[in-house]
Amino acid sequence: MEDLERKKKFDRLQKLMDRCVSSAYTNYVDSIYRKKEFLELKQAKSMLQQESMRRTDELSRLYLSYPAISCVEAYYEEKELLWESTFYESLTREEKAQWMDFNPLDFDFAKYSAEPTFYNDRLPLFSFLIEAIVLEKCAVYLKKEIDFLIMATPMAPNSIVINEIHTPKANERKEEKKVVGKANIFHSTLTTEQIEILTNCINEARVFTTSITIQNLTNFFNGKLEGVLVSNNNRLLAYLMSQLSARNYITNEWQSVIASQQLVLGKAKEKPLTRTDLSSANDSARPEPKGSEIIDKYIKQLKKG
Repeated sequence: MEDLERKKKFDRLQKLMDRCVSSAYTNYVDSIYRKKEFLELKQAKSMLQQESMRRTDELSRLYLSYPAISCVEAYYEEKELLWESTFYESLTREEKAQWMDFNPLDFDFAKYSAEPTFYNDRLPLFSFLIEAIVLEKCAVYLKKEIDFLIMATPMAPNSIVINEIHTPKANERKEEKKVVGKANIFHSTLTTEQIEILTNCINEARVFTTSITIQNLTNFFNGKLEGVLVSNNNRLLAYLMSQLSARNYITNEWQSVIASQQLVLGKAKEKPLTRTDLSSANDSARPEPKGSEIIDKYIKQLKKG
């Protein structure tokens, strides 16, 4: 009975944590995206590498200063981190009592946003726990972005082994090179089988106002839709994309991609969804919107895809 009551309390506290993490992480990704817009490829890569080192140093400092939150390194992707990790068990008896006595209805997000340590006296280590989760997620995001830029960086001439120097003759015409490959604006790692699973998911959950095909969804992730999709529920769309992003199937900048490419229209005004629209929908996706259980069911199948 005691464990059941504790689980209920943890579930409510976890929702508070999720909102705090989502807000901080989204703001960070948006700030990085805005910085990258004004930088050349080489500069962007350097900036991301410096950011990555800073975040790693901050994590090390946090874990050394507050050993109880070091479990975040292994559990930051866990949806029920508070329940599944060793954080609570690492607290003192007095600190445990404070967490259990806290009423989630007393939590004021505006006060927390203005001063993240505001509730630390009543929820010991709360702000540091949130900070560690956000930093771990940022570290993964930065590594993925750095790897992507490294792949996109042209190979330097002196890195190529040249067996013979060829000087073109006057009558030799320079041939234009055709760029091969396909666009991948979402940095998608989804396979054909996984896209088929997602197509069924989207249609069953009615994420859009129309049913889509596998080719429609493939074109969506490649930024080559012949037309646009209309969102049936912005919160549900945000929930789906955030779940894919959290598992590294797509970029964490999915909000910016959808907005900049004008891939989806809002149902009410039938105008392209903006980054603000999507960010707001993502923040309000807690508690989970109706239909999220369908998405959860199919997301689990992706690992088998």
